[in-house]
Parts: sequence; C-alpha cells; structure tokens
Amino acid sequence: MQDSAFDAPAPEIQPGADDQGAMVTRAAYQLFRMLVALLALAIALAYYLLPLPAAVDQVLYVVDSLVAVVLLYDFFAHLFSKRGRVRYLLAYGWLDLLGALPGLPLLRLARIPSLTVMMRELRETTSKDARLAARQRLAESTLLAVVLVVLLVVTLGSVLIVLIEAPAKNANIKTGEDAVWWAIVTVATVGYGDKFPVTPVGRLIGTAMIVVGVSLFSVLTSYIATQFMARRKSAGISEVELLRREMQAAFVESQHRAAAENALLQAEIAALRELLTASDTSPKP
Repeated sequence: MQDSAFDAPAPEIQPGADDQGAMVTRAAYQLFRMLVALLALAIALAYYLLPLPAAVDQVLYVVDSLVAVVLLYDFFAHLFSKRGRVRYLLAYGWLDLLGALPGLPLLRLARIPSLTVMMRELRETTSKDARLAARQRLAESTLLAVVLVVLLVVTLGSVLIVLIEAPAKNANIKTGEDAVWWAIVTVATVGYGDKFPVTPVGRLIGTAMIVVGVSLFSVLTSYIATQFMARRKSAGISEVELLRREMQAAFVESQHRAAAENALLQAEIAALRELLTASDTSPKP
C-alpha cells in the first residue's frame, strides 16, 4: 500500500472518488492474495503434520505445485508494480520468492511474513467500508474468484476421489497424480475419458464437480460478455458525444460564415447605395 493513490493531489470535482475506487481494487486483490497464501499454508501443514495416506500426500504435493505457480505470478506482478523494488526485495520480497518456488511445500512457510504485512496494511490503511466493498468486489472479480474456487474444488475433489476410488478393484484412479488430473479435467468439463470413477460415491463426486465446473465457466463467460458489452456501450456513448460535438462545431462555423457573408453583403449594399446617391446628386449637363 506504499504506492497509494492518496499521494497524488486531490481532484477538484468529487475528491477522493478515484482514490477510493483504486483502494477498493487493491484491497480486493490483497484479499485474494491472502486467501491463496492461507490455502498454500493449510496444504503445507496438512502435508507435514497430518497422518494421511500416501495418495492424499501426492494430491497435496501436486496441488501445492499448482498453487506455487499462482504465488510465483503474484510475486512478479507485485514486484513490477512497486516503485521501491530493491527495498521490497531486501525487506520480505525474497521470502515471497522463496515461498513461491514449487517442489517443496515447506517453502510456503516463508510466506508468513508477507501474509502478516498484508493483513496489517489492509487493516491500517483501508477503512471498514472499503474492506466491506473489497469483499463484495472479490465476489464480483470473476477471474480471481474462479481461480480461487477452482483451486479449492480441485484440492477437495482430488482428496475425496483418491480416498474412495483407490481401494476399489477396477479403479483407474489410484494415485494422487491421477486424482488431480481427473479433477482438473472434470472441473474444466473437458471429459478426456482416460480417468473416471467406478464407484457410486465416486461418480456422485464427479457429478458434483461437473456441475460446479459448468457453473464456474458459465459465470466466467457471462462476466466476459457483460464486460465486452459494457465496453461497447461506453464506446458507443463516446462516439455519440463526439458526433454531437462535431455537429455543434459545424453549426457554429456555419453561423460564423453566415454572419461574415451577411456583413459582406451589407457592405456591398452600402457601397451601391453610396454610388446611387452620388449619381443622383451630380450636376446634369
């Protein structure tokens, strides 16, 4: 929050409106970062502390690698959006980078300082109303919400399906890698077909994940269409306004031209009148 928009001079009209919108946007993304970091920490703690089956440990390891990719993207996005990059790296940025490296879930613990800083900044620099608006905007920020829900659904679905399907005789989902692959394909509603549940409970889980996947991508598609139409509508308003201004400018120019022609015509009439007057008053031979 060091690069706050409040560093800029306040606008004359509706002061603080743009700053408030920027603050809400940053707060929404901060909430997303915090939730992803908390998910990564929960996966790491479950991986090392809970006595889980080997297949579930494989699921957590693979999902941790997927979450690490999101954290790695967040690190570079956060790095290039800051002014004091060197100061950020020396303070806790190197811990963010270390906590985003895939391959070792224990590294997610390096995200704890960054998580603490985010929570403190969000509490100290953001008003209560802005935090409430940010929570609402997180639900409206469809892309962030979809990424978060997909991570949660893939994690939960993979763990459940491997626990249920692995002991079955004719099961083809036997490892954590198989479970994560099946969960991703199912949520994406691709239906690849190489891995599928054979037990009734497993099929029920698959049905639920298909419904969730269809709902998520339907919401995402609707959001994209709404944004596209909103931009087109905004562009249409701008074109109408531009046309109105061009017509107004042309009307003013025609008025000026008509006034100039009228003045010229009056001058010519006055000159002709003077000539006629001079010819009438001249002595006759």
